[in-house]
Order: sequence, then C-alpha cells, then structure tokens
Amino acid sequence: MKLLTKTTIYYILISLITYLLIAGTFYIAVKHLIYKEVEERLRAEQHDFEAFVKRHGGWDESSYFVENKIEIQKLSKFDPTQAEDTFKDTIFYNKYTKEDVPFRELTFYNKLKNNWYKISIRKSLIETTELIRYITLTMLFLLNIGLSSMFIFFRKMSKNIWMPFYNTLDKAKKFDIKDDKDIQVSETQIYEFNELNDVIKKMTGKMRKDYLSLKEYTENASHEIQTPLAIINSKVENLIQCDNLTDKQVLWIEDIQNACLKISKMHKALLLLSKIDNGQYNTLEQIDFNVMIRGKLEEFEALYTHKNISISLINKGTFQSNIHGDLADILLTNIIKNSIVHNVSHGAVNIEIKNTSIEVCNTGHPLVTVPEKLFERFKKDKNSDSLGLGLSIVKKIADHSGLKVEYRYGNSLHKMILSK
Repeated sequence: MKLLTKTTIYYILISLITYLLIAGTFYIAVKHLIYKEVEERLRAEQHDFEAFVKRHGGWDESSYFVENKIEIQKLSKFDPTQAEDTFKDTIFYNKYTKEDVPFRELTFYNKLKNNWYKISIRKSLIETTELIRYITLTMLFLLNIGLSSMFIFFRKMSKNIWMPFYNTLDKAKKFDIKDDKDIQVSETQIYEFNELNDVIKKMTGKMRKDYLSLKEYTENASHEIQTPLAIINSKVENLIQCDNLTDKQVLWIEDIQNACLKISKMHKALLLLSKIDNGQYNTLEQIDFNVMIRGKLEEFEALYTHKNISISLINKGTFQSNIHGDLADILLTNIIKNSIVHNVSHGAVNIEIKNTSIEVCNTGHPLVTVPEKLFERFKKDKNSDSLGLGLSIVKKIADHSGLKVEYRYGNSLHKMILSK
C-alpha cells in the first residue's frame, strides 16, 4: 500500500468520526435549544392559566380549542407536598392528518374550590421536529461539502509534497550499478528529503566504487591466475614423461595435476558467474533449443554410451528464447551433462521439449542435499567430485535470461525443468 493511500485512509477515518461527532453534537444542541424554547412557552401558558383561574374562579376552555392542547383531570386524593411540575414527550393521534403527532407536555396541579386538579398543557412538536430535521440536513450538506473540499485539497497537497520523494524513488529503481554515471537527484525545499537524497547519493556512489574495484580485482586475478596454472600443468606433464619415477611419485604427480585441473575449472566457473554479473552477456539472439539439444546429445554420446544410459528425446513443441548464444550453450551443457554424470549405470535420461518448457528427467541416487539449496554455490553431494557450481551457473543464466529453472524429485526420477 502506498504511503499516500495509507494517509488518505487515515484521513477518511478521522474525518468520518469527526463528522459523526459533530453531527450528533449539533443535533443534540439544536434539540435542547428548541425544547427549552417550547418549555418556556408552556410555562407562560401555565402562568396565564393560573392567573385566569385566580381572577375568574374557573377556567375557560375556549382559549384551548385546539385538540389535545389541554387536559384537566379532577383528583379524588392528592398530596400537594409531593406534587412536582414535569415535562415529557408524548404522542397523540391526529384525526385530520390521520397520523401520530409528537407533543411536549407540561403537567402541574391547581386547587379550585377545595378540589385538586391535574392540568396537562401540550404544544405540538411537529413543526419543531421538521425544523430540527431541516437544520440538521442543511448542516450535514454543508459539512459534506467542507470535508470533500478538504479531502481534495489534502490529496493534491500530499501529492505535491511527496513528489520529490517519488522522483528519488523512481531514480533509485532505475539506477544500474553498471552505468558509468552516479544517480542524479534534485534539490528540494524539504529538509528530510534532501537528507534522504544525500544518503542515497553517498550509498550508490560507494556501491559503484566497490563494484568497480571488485570488477577490476576479478579481472586482474583471473588473468594472473591463468599463467601460473598453465606453467604448473606444463611442468607436471613434463614430470610425467620422466622414466625414473616411482609409482608413488607418479601417483603424487597425478594428484597435483587433478588439483590443478580442478582449480582451473573452478576459476573458469567463477569467472563466468562474474562476467554474467558484470553484464558481459547482454547481447541476445533467438536460440532454437531443440536444435541445440540434439547437438548436445551427439556431443555427450560417448559419455552416456560408456555408462550404458538410454536417451529418450520427445519433441512436443519448439522451445525458443532470446538469450546469449554462449550462455544457452553453457546452460544446456550443464543440465544434460548433470543428468548423465549423476546417473547410474544402465540408467535413463528422458528429455521432453514443449513450446514453453524443457523437462530433463534422469535416474540416479536420491538427493542427499536439501532441494531448496541445490542451486546455491558449492552445494553438492559429499561423495561427489563436482565443484558444486554447475547448477548455480544454470540458475544464474536462467535468471539473467528471463527463464525459470526448478528441480523436482518423484518416482525415483530427478527432474530439471526449464521454462519461460
């Protein structure tokens, strides 16, 4: 979730809560003020009623001709010390409008000719209710306009404020350590963003410097190692040609030669990984993997014939991909050679090619290492003489070329799947 979206959600939630609180408070306040006004009028009518009774010794109902406006009830038993004037809401049926109508009612007690009477004076609230409704709706409408305007303003203001941050983020995403230029970020008027830009500039600058140093070191080391390895191999071959060597000395020399060959292979594999990381294989071409696989099988014919391994090639489609030619060759070499070298005698290799995938299945001993770590560097079977770099090179080439590679094991078969 984007930062702007997150802050917008918080703004909407806070605004909604504020909106409800303001609306509720406003409704209660308006209702209280209007009720206060109605009750003051009822008190005035109470005083008029009591003054009329005192002056005339009775009441005149003609002044209260409106239906349900007054109700007088004679009390047979009454304790004046416990009598209190009370206000309450009540509802009466209006026979003209045929609907229930809300009233505010004031109840008080009055004595006339040694008799106590309970008098209830009422005032219709139907106009008051309508007034509260209209005032509340008007207030809500204006509040909606205000909040909507604030939301639009807040959204645009936030976009403008965060624009330098998103510009920096976009340039950081596009930054390529292999480019010959440092990341370029603009000066802003916001202190925190300028601090962030400075940190990114320093960090990417150091990354480029470290990368160039490592690249130079790798190139120099690979070049310097080749010469002594060639000299050692040459001298070892000369030693093997000597006639007066004992069997033990010959064995030692063979061990030295094998160790040199292993160092040479490891050096070439690490150099290849380094070149891929350095972007030296970015030239792409359309490669037909069907043709290349047939060539690889011919190349390894002596190897799988020697181990009596049967080969099955099924073409269910044509697998083509844009990839550097040398990388495609190394990729297929490692996968197919791996299926033959780590196979058992009289085993089988089944290759199935589809338009979107290549599956290479082979018999062999169950995997000892964890499958998830199979593509990591120097992860190999303890009993294997391999360098542990073949499948890491496969993974590196696949990732570099936009392909996917995965390993599965089932039905006593190792399956390597290369897909788009």
